[in-house]
Amino acid sequence: MPLFDGLTPETILERILSRMDTELQTREGSYAYDQAAPVAFEIWRALMTLGELIDAFYVNEHSGHYLDEHARLFTLSRREGARAEATLTAFGRDGVTVPAGTAFFAGGLEFRLEAELTIRDGRGEGLLRAARTRRATRPCLSGWTRSESALPPAGTWGTTGSGR
Repeated sequence: MPLFDGLTPETILERILSRMDTELQTREGSYAYDQAAPVAFEIWRALMTLGELIDAFYVNEHSGHYLDEHARLFTLSRREGARAEATLTAFGRDGVTVPAGTAFFAGGLEFRLEAELTIRDGRGEGLLRAARTRRATRPCLSGWTRSESALPPAGTWGTTGSGR
């Protein structure tokens, strides 16, 4: 775990021995060393356990193993991720078309337009689907941008409803 990277029983022992204000010997085999070494090892074990607990309480992308083990207690298992979807509404001149497969970006995800979108009566709607599945997060579906500058200007882009 990054929080305790590089921490070993030996480094903890060194820190303990360096802080001892004594005239006693602190080299290996000495009384001070023999008393501090087991304490350093137990401190190290406690910190390693704490690192595992942090992953359990603050779930992140590295917590999959813990989640799988815990879910198994309730006879649950994970499903494959689903691609996010959103409805894109474009406003602009009648007759403007946006080709299928056009890339749009929002919330750190790349979306592709599923079918050609044509603006009629100043407005057109199309289904956007994420280009790939992503871990279980709900993307923020605002601030859309399109990738290809060669497209005819359609006016304003936006989403209706919420992403799925």
